[in-house]
Amino acid sequence: MNAVPSPLLPLFLSMVLIVIVFFAIRALFVWWRREHYTRERFAFLGFAAMVGLVGLFLMQLSLGISPATIAMALVSLFAESLGLESAKAYTPKPLTPLASALSMLVLFGLGLLYWRIHRNWGGAISRRQQERDERREPPSILADVVFRVSAFREPQLLESYGSTPDVPQPPAGRRGGYPGLARKGPRSLVASPAQP
Repeated sequence: MNAVPSPLLPLFLSMVLIVIVFFAIRALFVWWRREHYTRERFAFLGFAAMVGLVGLFLMQLSLGISPATIAMALVSLFAESLGLESAKAYTPKPLTPLASALSMLVLFGLGLLYWRIHRNWGGAISRRQQERDERREPPSILADVVFRVSAFREPQLLESYGSTPDVPQPPAGRRGGYPGLARKGPRSLVASPAQP
């Protein structure tokens, strides 16, 4: 019995995993630097990673292979060059109900985490998001993904609300802004009362 149903499967799985990892790391970076990136960018990257994970999970179910078999299929790609002959002789383990349930639980947990971060976004917001907030519309992952895809042609659509050239931005590293100035909207700065 071969380690995988097809010799091209390890190559395909490795490409899928590389793309998933790329989108996931990029989404984590956007979340980590959320004061510089909008919710729509995070929604797009996270959605791409989640679609890839769901596809990987469905492939695992349809092929009836366990996550360990998928990992060994990836290792077997590089086994010969790394001198791991035992990896090539690995016999796949069938997908057990426990492995399937654990995979589904991990997938559900990651999806819930993604949804909560998107819903409670504390970073920069786009002008479009500001308009939606004024209309009291709830955040929508699908609407943000569609908007992000449409913004590939017009990147200015994703500019942060309040990032206009005539408004001075606070120096890097200062969260409080300029002393003595309070922001009263996207374009106006008004002197704040003196603080003792």
